[in-house]
Amino acid sequence: MTQLARAFGNSISVTIAFLLAVALIGAWVATSRNEHSRLSRTLQACALILSIIAVLYITLGTRLGYSSRDATVSLVPMADTLHALTGPTTASATIFGIIGNIALFAPLGFSLSLTAVRTSRRVSTTLITATLLSISVESAQFILGQGGVVAVDDVLLNVAGAAAGWVAHGWAGRSRRTDPSASLRNYG
Repeated sequence: MTQLARAFGNSISVTIAFLLAVALIGAWVATSRNEHSRLSRTLQACALILSIIAVLYITLGTRLGYSSRDATVSLVPMADTLHALTGPTTASATIFGIIGNIALFAPLGFSLSLTAVRTSRRVSTTLITATLLSISVESAQFILGQGGVVAVDDVLLNVAGAAAGWVAHGWAGRSRRTDPSASLRNYG
């Protein structure tokens, strides 16, 4: 959980977050205006790539220097989170970790919903991609010996974050009084 606090406090993370925000907003605006231009597709691809880079940098790039003997594995869903909420750690640190895991994958879900070919495939694509990326990150953290807890809780929270990003795209489309899938119908 402290890894998330460290990750968001450096200039590389701020730069990645800024570029990701610009790409997501640009892609969303271009898509919601029913523009199928090369610029729209490029912004969508940039948003997707930057969201993956952000996940990889924050989860793997900021953990260098930990030893593998510090690593533990928790495969019981939500056991680690419940233990942290009721255990010796402060509830605020645990809540920060929960929100951080969800927020980390929300841009991925948003960008995947922008780039999906058909609306019906967006949910499944988002959940499958988030699951595979999260499992890959957790496995890499364990294999690279970066310490901490490799937990199924993180995978569940990351997938929830991607789903929240997907929902946010649908909500944002409705708030602009447009159908969020209207721009994608020409591809189907």
